[in-house]
Amino acid sequence: MILLETLELESNELIGSIPDTISGMKSLKKLVLNGNELKGTLPDALYDIESIEVMSLSQNKFTGHISSRISNLTNLKDAYFWDNMLTGTIPTDVGLLSSLSILQVNHNDVTGVIPNEICALALESLFADCKIGEDGTPEIYCDCCTDCFV
Repeated sequence: MILLETLELESNELIGSIPDTISGMKSLKKLVLNGNELKGTLPDALYDIESIEVMSLSQNKFTGHISSRISNLTNLKDAYFWDNMLTGTIPTDVGLLSSLSILQVNHNDVTGVIPNEICALALESLFADCKIGEDGTPEIYCDCCTDCFV
């Protein structure tokens, strides 16, 4: 499995979490796990796959936050995290990913401000939830989102 470049397991009714052994897939360029029943936090091992270009983890039940260790993924072009239960803020370190063109974090419980470092990337697609919170303020401030979901 160490030479595997693409792992696509979309909509396979997978349950459980992403195992730490995923970090052993050093040649992996495309990871597609969307549309399953995966849960738990995004493991640190995920941020050790430096070859990854596409990470699609949408439509699962992931919790926790996106780690600042995402900056290790210097080849990452497309990051799909939408429709999970992620919390916290989007790390400023995402702005270090000069190859990134798509970042979708909508339909989560992410809050805060999309950092200027991410806006400076001039992404092709940046999706976030810009809905108004119970106190009347936006849950995410985003000056550069291509789509804001309410």
